[in-house]
Amino acid sequence: MPERAMSGNSSDQDALNGPALPQPDGVVPNFDNPSKDNTAGYVLMSVYLALGTLAMLVRVYARIFCTRKVRIEDLLGLAGFICYVIFAWGCYTILDFPGFYVHQWDVRLKDLSRILYPFYITSNAYSDAIGFLKAAILVEWSRIFNPRGIRNTFFWVCHTVLWVNILYYVASAISINLTCFPHQKIWDKTITDGTCINSNALYLSGTIINLLSDLVIFYTPQSVIWGLKLSTSKKVGVSLIFAIGVLCVVVAIVRLVTTAQHLTQTDFVYTLAVQFFVAGSEIFLVLLVFCAPTFPQAVRSLRNKSPLGSGQGDSHQTSGSSWVGTRNAERQTSDYRKIEEHSLVTLATTAPPGSAL
Repeated sequence: MPERAMSGNSSDQDALNGPALPQPDGVVPNFDNPSKDNTAGYVLMSVYLALGTLAMLVRVYARIFCTRKVRIEDLLGLAGFICYVIFAWGCYTILDFPGFYVHQWDVRLKDLSRILYPFYITSNAYSDAIGFLKAAILVEWSRIFNPRGIRNTFFWVCHTVLWVNILYYVASAISINLTCFPHQKIWDKTITDGTCINSNALYLSGTIINLLSDLVIFYTPQSVIWGLKLSTSKKVGVSLIFAIGVLCVVVAIVRLVTTAQHLTQTDFVYTLAVQFFVAGSEIFLVLLVFCAPTFPQAVRSLRNKSPLGSGQGDSHQTSGSSWVGTRNAERQTSDYRKIEEHSLVTLATTAPPGSAL
């Protein structure tokens, strides 16, 4: 068994019961009722989890009842969603103890492992969720936008980013679990023997990889869609379905900045809240990017099964603006069906040379 920093004498026990970080001058640690702010954490994470679950259920419905096809990307996406649920568990665990925006000197040293262990689990879950979901997106978009597997620029960009992500996230999953030896030292800082490496470079490199891959994931479908000989309205209808990626880019930039700031802070426990907010937002948006293309299919299917599914009489019973909104939704659904049914193969042959990435 590894030796412990605290062997049991009175001075060691005093240290265990003392603050996990020296408090600033004039500050008295408050272990029993520290200042915290959990409201935003519970609201934001619960909304993300609820909407993310709904998005995944819609995709599952579309795949099972609409296309009646389950492909490798669906399994990858499901694995990513499961990792997202584990990430949410870690977030709720830290909300329970010690809470968000709690200073590290308001936590006893002996209780620090109750924070570091769920953080360790969520670090693994975050990396795995992003890795699985981005692989699913790139596999699906490679099939949708290049179903013949033509080795054009789109093919090489898509596959390069796919394999870079696979190699990075496999390496990241291994590295996260090898940052300390013995393994338990990752979350139990009272173990004195063994060694730990500086993991700052690992976390910072991950944010850079995420940002670059988000840029590619956002740009590649848009370059294909806008390079086709379609009417502008149809291009807009299809591109909007795939445009959620721009939000991923914004969040990835924010994560890069906050991670760089986080790595320079000594009050680790206090800065966890921002890290959870940004990481949770990123996973949620990547999940939406994966699920959103199936939304029009599911809506169309549910509308057809509804007693009012045919839409007869809608134009007489609703206002002009509602009728226009319905027609626009139907047009976007129709545009997506063209993509899903691989009619891009036909459309691409009419596009000017070099117009598609």
